[in-house]
Amino acid sequence: MNNKILALICDEDLILHDGQFYAENIERRAIFDRYLRVFDKIRLVQRCKEEKTLGKRRVLIDDPRIECYPIPYFQGPTEYAKIYFEVGRLLKHSCDGCDAAML
Repeated sequence: MNNKILALICDEDLILHDGQFYAENIERRAIFDRYLRVFDKIRLVQRCKEEKTLGKRRVLIDDPRIECYPIPYFQGPTEYAKIYFEVGRLLKHSCDGCDAAML
């Protein structure tokens, strides 16, 4: 393998449930699989919200080629303003070691 890594930075959300990451639905997961046809690994840099009760459509992300890089969850500019500096620190190095980034 040539170890190409794509940082996929989206306005979609990761779901965290019982310490594991989930895609919102099968359609979202299919997007990740499509990128894995080209890249050896992908890093998902996405907002992450925790769910105590897992929604029916959620799909477990259990592929070792997918690295989850969660960003704290926020909605709208007011919530974002409260965590602006924290998000900035996380995003600063989110693409380190990656050969490409899809923004």
